[in-house]
Amino acid sequence: MQDQTPIKSKLELQMIQKKLNTRYANKDMQNNLAPNSAQFGSRFLDILQKTSPKKLRILGIESSCDDTAAAIVNCQGDILSEVIYSQNALHATYGGIVPSIAAESHTVNMPFVIKEALDKAGLKVSDLDAVAVTRGPGLPGSLGVCLNAAKTLAAVYEKPLIGVHHMEAHALVARMGNTDKLQFPFLCLLISGGHTMLVVANDVNDYKILGSTLDDSIGEAFDKVSRHLSIPDKTSSISFGEALEKYAKKGDPNRFKLPIPLNKSDSSSSTNFSFSGLKSAVFRIIDSDQFTTCEFTNQADMAASFQYTATKHLLNKINNSYKKLATDGIFLKSFVVSGGVARNMYIRSNIEKFCLSNNLVPHFPAPKLCTDNGVMIAWAGIERFKKNLIDPYSITFIQRWPLDSLGK
Repeated sequence: MQDQTPIKSKLELQMIQKKLNTRYANKDMQNNLAPNSAQFGSRFLDILQKTSPKKLRILGIESSCDDTAAAIVNCQGDILSEVIYSQNALHATYGGIVPSIAAESHTVNMPFVIKEALDKAGLKVSDLDAVAVTRGPGLPGSLGVCLNAAKTLAAVYEKPLIGVHHMEAHALVARMGNTDKLQFPFLCLLISGGHTMLVVANDVNDYKILGSTLDDSIGEAFDKVSRHLSIPDKTSSISFGEALEKYAKKGDPNRFKLPIPLNKSDSSSSTNFSFSGLKSAVFRIIDSDQFTTCEFTNQADMAASFQYTATKHLLNKINNSYKKLATDGIFLKSFVVSGGVARNMYIRSNIEKFCLSNNLVPHFPAPKLCTDNGVMIAWAGIERFKKNLIDPYSITFIQRWPLDSLGK
């Protein structure tokens, strides 16, 4: 006879979920086991109405990749606490992130990260107005850790739960404490280890993608080129991307003539990005007999040449999209650049020049807020909470989640 225990357990879980989902429900929702975000949010609308914006406090939890993070932020954009446990040293010997090790480390660290965030803010879970958490995209094992922690806290303490799109959080963090100066719609370049995309942020939960990478992300290309150049050494605590930028400052960007991606007659007008071919061109030179990797001058010159070419490619495609928007009668005033690669000062300075030439106001998050962190999740939670975008406790992670699918 087939074991019925799993079926019984599933039914028991459904009953528990039903009780949670209907506790605050109105009569029209009491038979709905897994309501959508808009419906679920109406249950907690009184919290937003009764809470002064100066007092609204949300916990943000993040573990989508290799950093375990939590932070508490209020409606004014004040960071009440912030905690990050980095895994850089843990993965350094492997030359990249090992998903199973990342998930295990998150599992070990998450309780302490959340507790430390609460202690630093001098708050208890009961003092919070909501819990926000990265729902995706990201590594499945890592996402599961933060999502389960947030769902459990929210359900036990009867707090609203807000599932956050990781890239929306990067896009919105520049508005933290700056909503008057940075209003929708705005142009936004998201550059990180997993993404390269240019979007128009029309509003919270509403994005239009103008261009995205056809292959590698810019962050991935930076990391792999740095690794191929043997920088930094395995004892270093800085990331591959930071190491490449550091070497590039001392190198000659004109020594190695590298191909600018998508710059031929049939692709020069494209608004998409590509870094695979550029990366391969760098590898061919490094692997040739004429190149000695251990020589600092070679490392620095190649780092500078690659960074120069990658940045020129970014600017070409940004300019293409900007011109197309103007042709369509869309004129934006602000340009946000966010994501881990937005910490790169060479890229920042060149985008600032582009903005100056096109009457755009550049907005860059503080460097520490460009990489993955709990602050951006908490702030995105506040922005979504204000729009009544609350999620049921039954949500699961979304490994691949197109940004422009939000609100659809």
